[in-house]
Amino acid sequence: PSGYNLGLQANLTQSVTFSNSEASGTTKTTAFTNKKYGNITITKKDTDTGANLSAGFKIYQKYDGVNYYINGYSYGSPSGISFTTNANGAQVFYTTNGSCTLSNIPFSVYGSTYYVEEVVAPSGYNLALQTNRTKSVSFSNSEENGVTKTIAFSNKKYGNLTITKKDV
Repeated sequence: PSGYNLGLQANLTQSVTFSNSEASGTTKTTAFTNKKYGNITITKKDTDTGANLSAGFKIYQKYDGVNYYINGYSYGSPSGISFTTNANGAQVFYTTNGSCTLSNIPFSVYGSTYYVEEVVAPSGYNLALQTNRTKSVSFSNSEENGVTKTIAFSNKKYGNLTITKKDV
């Protein structure tokens, strides 16, 4: 159907078998279903200045207490997005000029909620001091195929204080 990506669909071929012993005019039915896919856009800005920032994010779903991380190769290679793969096989996606979009995210693998977690702070920012490092986004089967959901993150830059004690 219009708007669906044929290359991402499973079971594109099905077989129907008729035998000689069946009555003339016998009808058999087979059904094809198309999975819906959406897009997740991540934006990253400085809290105070609004400047676009580059940061790293992991994206995952939860199922029975286990986190299932998005792998760019599994869900349509994210063109124009830089990413690295950590020792556990989870990919870290990086915003460039303040945003990145992951396309062709399935509406439901382990439910329809995805979690986006900031794991690499922009240069000069302290990740441990940031709040709201994990946010969620949900897709609904009643939404149009190809819908884009946006998750906005911001970081606050904190200064450093050095105290030096001197004998008088």
